[in-house]
Amino acid sequence: VSDSITKPVMIRPAPSAGFDARGTCLGGESAFTNTTKLNGATPGGYSWDFGVPGTTSDTSSLADATYLYPQQGTYLVRLIAISREGCNDTVEQAVSVFGIPQARFDYTNACKGLPTYLFDHSDSALASLSHWGWTISDSLGVEGTATGPNATYTFLHTGKYKVILTVSD
Repeated sequence: VSDSITKPVMIRPAPSAGFDARGTCLGGESAFTNTTKLNGATPGGYSWDFGVPGTTSDTSSLADATYLYPQQGTYLVRLIAISREGCNDTVEQAVSVFGIPQARFDYTNACKGLPTYLFDHSDSALASLSHWGWTISDSLGVEGTATGPNATYTFLHTGKYKVILTVSD
């Protein structure tokens, strides 16, 4: 004795989840651009998890999302793309949040009329520094400027000067 049954099986289109994200600096919102391919599916929704350990409030259901991270580090972000047909796809990608660079410098002995060498010792906070701006001023205003990680300046008068180093990534 045997039995059989035939039923039609509907194969529904499934989305292919994807997103673009760029690293950002601490204090700035990270932007996530949804690049999901629908492949003929009807969009049903999105579920983002921004990967902050120990929290459940780091989520969004928007198609494109932003998130403000609490500290620097690397986070594993997950996007689930859901179709109205009940199919879904998940993608994960690491996103870096860089700290704020901390400007620091040192200098050689400063003598009137002789070159003084200024050396950058800044903490880049995981991102490569791309700009160094030096400003030298006295009580009357700016005396000189320079760019680059190291600079040379010749002080023409004795007295107190203010040297400011500004760095950015």
